[in-house]
Amino acid sequence: FRFKEGDKVEHYMSWPVISVSEETEIASVANLMLKHKISSLLITSESGQVRGIVTADDILRYVAASSEPQQMKILDLFLRT
Repeated sequence: FRFKEGDKVEHYMSWPVISVSEETEIASVANLMLKHKISSLLITSESGQVRGIVTADDILRYVAASSEPQQMKILDLFLRT
């Protein structure tokens, strides 16, 4: 899809916004995505500051390249890329 001029991001986002901490295990992130039928989540720090976004594609690429993906944390995914 493409954004149209004047569109607001809120028209394309789920509400409430679902986020995970940097320490969340990748398997838990994948389960949240499946449960809520979404393809991306915000990653937040302990203080609640947005640190990034993780997508289903990010997880698939990481799982395919990892020998033990269930024990990895989201922060590990971004440190390796």
